[in-house]
Amino acid sequence: MAAVTAEAAAATGLDTAERESVVRRLRAELRRGHRRDYFPPVERDQAGAAVENLTAAADQPQVPS
Repeated sequence: MAAVTAEAAAATGLDTAERESVVRRLRAELRRGHRRDYFPPVERDQAGAAVENLTAAADQPQVPS
């Protein structure tokens, strides 16, 4: 789950299409973790929040510098 959090943080600088792709992949990883881990790790909530933050960032339009 720490890898999901780190990858979500690293993906914030990507363009919208790439971020959406990363979000789909990370959500799939979170679903696999939910199915696999009967006793969820503490990091799971942090990873879910990081993916949701990335989703919110993907929903906001990019302003050119």
